[in-house]
Formats: sequence, structure tokens, C-alpha cells
Amino acid sequence: MGSGASAQQAAVLTTPIAPPLLSLPTAEYIARYKQQTPGAQHGLGPIVFLYGLRGVPANELGFTPTAHVRMSLRTRTGKSGLRSTWPPRDNAVDPVWQSARRLNLPVEHGDLFVFIEVWLSPLLGAEPELLGCAQVGLRVLSHAEPSYVPLRLERPGRCVALLRLAREPPVRKTIFFVRHGQSVWNRAQKQLDIAAMVSAVDHPLNQTGREQAEVLQTKLARLVSLAKEEAPALDALERDAER
Repeated sequence: MGSGASAQQAAVLTTPIAPPLLSLPTAEYIARYKQQTPGAQHGLGPIVFLYGLRGVPANELGFTPTAHVRMSLRTRTGKSGLRSTWPPRDNAVDPVWQSARRLNLPVEHGDLFVFIEVWLSPLLGAEPELLGCAQVGLRVLSHAEPSYVPLRLERPGRCVALLRLAREPPVRKTIFFVRHGQSVWNRAQKQLDIAAMVSAVDHPLNQTGREQAEVLQTKLARLVSLAKEEAPALDALERDAER
């Protein structure tokens, strides 16, 4: 993360928890969002990427319970879309998900907020307990940098959720199928060398295979570089669309 994100995190973690800043989407924004987002006309809302939580407090026995996260879109009047759930993460003070879920639009649209709930499962088979919740305006979230959203907790402590908006998945995807480089077993099979074939269960790459892997590494690095060069242009297009 960049220095700006680190500074923002430090500010959140060193100041008293207060209600998150709410920035209300306008009706014009909602209409533009529905027009530009595939599936929005059918109740499909934005995609939220959850990095994780910071500072899940321990219970009275000193153990960190298992946590899971639920999110939904809500209107100012409390109307809510269906909840999306991120699965439990066991016994972690800073649980990580690094995954995205799509939120559903409420039946009645208006000012939209992302409502976050964190639930704990203290003991095996016990009913989950609400750790805390937060509400943040949809317009506050960015596609580029994570937002640090403090939770209002039901117990002493402070906990922050890290999340951002995710881009819509492409209609078309390019999938690369990569086979491992030549191994000792591959060469032995070609030469009908039975002794070499049965000499090990998991045969390593031979010299040719290692050279093949290095060539592939160079090609993949080039693809990643091209993708990063295109990313600023995509971000600019998204910012223009949000104005």
C-alpha cells in the first residue's frame, strides 16, 4: 500500500473511534450507476473487495474468536438488499479475506450505504455473537485505495475493516494453461530409462525444464508490466464515469 494509505490507517488506529464519515450518493449518481453497471437493472449492486479486519479483540479467556463478515446495501430509510457473507477465519487478530462479493440493490433505491457486520463464533457450535457494525456511504469507497472503516463495537476495544470497490469482471477473459517444464521423469520416459523413472516419486525439473521456466517468467513479467501500464487509463475512465 502507498504512504497515503499507511497514513490513513495510522490516523484511524490512533484516534478514538467515531461514526464513519458518510457521503450520500445523489439520485443522479444512482441513475448513472444503474445505466453503466451490467446487471444493476436486475438488482445487482457493486462488488466489494474485503481485505480483512484489524484488531479483532480477544474474549474474556484471552482467545481470539473465529470471525466472519456480512455486508449489505441499505437506504436511508433502512431498506436492505440481500446480505453477502465472507466465510469464517479462525482465531486471528487480523483476519484476511482478500476476496470480493457482489452486493444486491434494495428494492427501493435512494441514498445507498454499505452496512458491515462482524460476527464471532466463540465456541464450537455456539451461536455467533455480534462484535460490531459500521455504515459507510457508497460514494466514500474507492476502486483504487482501501477505505479504513472503524466498527462500533459491542465490547471494549477497536477494530477496523479494510475494503474497497472492485471493478466489474470482464465479459471476456484470457486463460493461460501452463504445463511444468521438462522434468527428470519426462526425459527418462522419452529415453525409456525405467531406473530413472522409478528413482523418485516427485521428480524435479532438469536443466532444460529450469530454462523453460525462466523463459516463461520473463514472458509473464512482460504481461504484468503491460497490465500495469493500462491500469491508470482504466482508473481515469472510471473517475470520469463517476462524475
